[in-house]
Amino acid sequence: MEFELWYLVAVPLLFAAGWYLRGYDAKQRRKETENLPDNYFRGLSLLLSNEPDKAIDAFIEVVKIDPETIELHHALGNLFCKRGEFDRAIRIHTHLINRADLPDEDRLRALSELANDYLKAGIYDKAIECFERLSKNGAYRLDALRSLLRIRCTEHDWNGAIEVARRLEKEAAEDHGTDISHFHCELAAAAARAKNAAEAEREVNLALLEQPNSPRALMLAGDFALAAGDARRAVESWEALRKHSPDHFPLVVRRLVKGYEALGDEEGAERTIREAMAECPTSEVVEEAMKRAFRKGGEKEAGAIVGQAMKSHPTLGNLSVAMELRQLVAPDDPQLQGIAGMLKKESDRQGRYQCRKCGFLSHSYLWQCPGCGGWDTYPTLRVQDMSVRKKG
Repeated sequence: MEFELWYLVAVPLLFAAGWYLRGYDAKQRRKETENLPDNYFRGLSLLLSNEPDKAIDAFIEVVKIDPETIELHHALGNLFCKRGEFDRAIRIHTHLINRADLPDEDRLRALSELANDYLKAGIYDKAIECFERLSKNGAYRLDALRSLLRIRCTEHDWNGAIEVARRLEKEAAEDHGTDISHFHCELAAAAARAKNAAEAEREVNLALLEQPNSPRALMLAGDFALAAGDARRAVESWEALRKHSPDHFPLVVRRLVKGYEALGDEEGAERTIREAMAECPTSEVVEEAMKRAFRKGGEKEAGAIVGQAMKSHPTLGNLSVAMELRQLVAPDDPQLQGIAGMLKKESDRQGRYQCRKCGFLSHSYLWQCPGCGGWDTYPTLRVQDMSVRKKG
């Protein structure tokens, strides 16, 4: 290979240039960092050492010296929030928003942080104001609307929740039909508690218009119809629920039995019990079947039902039903009365529904979980009855 003489000149020159640029780069880095106060680096060191309280004090000193540090303001706000000092976080982000020289992009970011500060602090009216402002900006619009929806649900402002859900459907192409149906059902339940039957029925009809096969709306429609003396319409609503949502059948078994009895249709009531025993023999269904069998066939027939239930599903609930049968056979036995009462109380205490999403336990069936706020997150069977559902 022929050796070129110019290599002897070029290589040393390139080496010298690299050495010079390395020194220049180091000088630049020193110049950039020499303006940063020592407290800045001390704060970073304390953060890395998992000492956020001391880091906050160091960063506050930096902000006092150089109030133009926007990122440090945000970092301080987040640290205050993590420590639960929401008032200080709110003051920091409010100060940023009020700065006349702040660019629009940074102002919107500060407004978003402020909205979350208010939300975490539980100051919902101020959070709503901030999120409403953010909902008018393209970059933050959808997240702001979703936050508004959560706040409206938390505050049980169901009309406001319907309005925000409609906006999300229009602007984000999201499907909130199930949620809106629930919101109308919440309004219907509130109207029913206020003894406003006409308003309750109107809201249920709106829920069914949104979701024609909504289990909750069909259940409420049946409840309102039966309360109004229209047993036939009530049974039709509950049968429609059973048809379109078989998983919810356990919730309406007793309702259907009561509705058929109100119609004088004893065969319909018996058929409902037989089918429930075949599909979902929960302790409540076993209790209903036992009582009907005792009234019609006496102890032997009722005992056969309870015995079969205890054999296939030996739960505390079914044991309580067995003791209830003993109590019916010997109503004058005080010891039996006491044991049956204790078992019933303990069965009711342990017979709880559990949210599939967060595990929150409830004695009654809930459409919205108080723990995670999710809708339709509860199975329709209690924990102790989860093994009874027959596979279709």
